[in-house]
Amino acid sequence: ITVADLVLEQSRDWEEWLEIIKTAALKADVWDYINPQTPRDLLPTLQEPVRPTPSTVKPSTARHPTLFTALDDDEREHLRTLQADYIYDRAKYDKRKEGLVDMQIQIQATIDREYLSYTFNCTPYEMPVRLQERFAPTDEIKEEELIKEWKTLCKQWPTGRNLHHPHPPCTLNVYALYISKFGFVHVARTNSGSRQNPNFGHKLN
Repeated sequence: ITVADLVLEQSRDWEEWLEIIKTAALKADVWDYINPQTPRDLLPTLQEPVRPTPSTVKPSTARHPTLFTALDDDEREHLRTLQADYIYDRAKYDKRKEGLVDMQIQIQATIDREYLSYTFNCTPYEMPVRLQERFAPTDEIKEEELIKEWKTLCKQWPTGRNLHHPHPPCTLNVYALYISKFGFVHVARTNSGSRQNPNFGHKLN
């Protein structure tokens, strides 16, 4: 499956789809703002920076606003430093703001049309949160999917052959992939003669 081919349609797509979204969000420097696993009350807010003025350096009064000419040399230098910081912070803010819009576009472009309504009238953070509630599989579902996939794969294993078979349908690389993808499943090997395919616990028997 290529990135272009991956569309969120069912629970088994969720983890790979979210990883692609995460990679794009990291590139745009906005993952912290849309991570669906972050509780809402801990979610950072994208704050627009405030342009500094002479009053930032020397507080003014309602009657007498502070003018640049009223600053001494040190205050003027301080203001210039604050203005340089503002330009940097403003550029970062604009990039992140644009990045959040781009993420909304990418999310809507990579989910099945049937589920577009999950992305309507919500923030960039709420989009993946709603989709997570719909698609994210529980550990039990993950385990059942693993068992089903593994049993299907093992049916193709030639009886009486081992991992040295010249063209085994299931190699150690495939085995390692299953272990890394579903690490919560306890793994054990069977003692079924020369048939050396791994067995994922008693549920696979």
